[in-house]
Amino acid sequence: MEVKYVGNEFSNKELVQKALYLINEDPIMAKRLFEQYLKQYPKHYYAYTYYSSVLITLGEFDKAEKILDEMEVLYKKDYGFVRRKENVEPLVKEILDRRIRIMCYKGDYEALNNLLEKNGKIIDKRSLDSVIAYMTRNRFGLIKTSRENESSYLNRQILEYKEED
Repeated sequence: MEVKYVGNEFSNKELVQKALYLINEDPIMAKRLFEQYLKQYPKHYYAYTYYSSVLITLGEFDKAEKILDEMEVLYKKDYGFVRRKENVEPLVKEILDRRIRIMCYKGDYEALNNLLEKNGKIIDKRSLDSVIAYMTRNRFGLIKTSRENESSYLNRQILEYKEED
């Protein structure tokens, strides 16, 4: 994931980079880092999308949706941000990408279809390819996500699971 910054107030690039690295390795720590970061830099709207990715990784889909909703309200009130089209368009694509992922994971295909119909012209082709691949794999029981990578956090949790825990 590429780190995007808008303006000069987002000065802790190292913290964001570290949290992004930890999304698959230790999403619980990444979640804490993003929560800390967003308290310091509440106008770093891209960080909300990164944070929602962590929540998706952890299976906290409703919370991820809520974060995206709250962030959309915030950025739309930020005239300095909204008046620059080059700020808004990439952010909207990031938001749509996260919403697509959430809908796929939740199996909410009707809402997904509505989202795609409404926003088809601005959705990134890569996101659309991911949707098609995920839906196809899901339908045929062939889901192969990055979570199945042997070194991923969730995979380690599943492999090391003990019923007595």
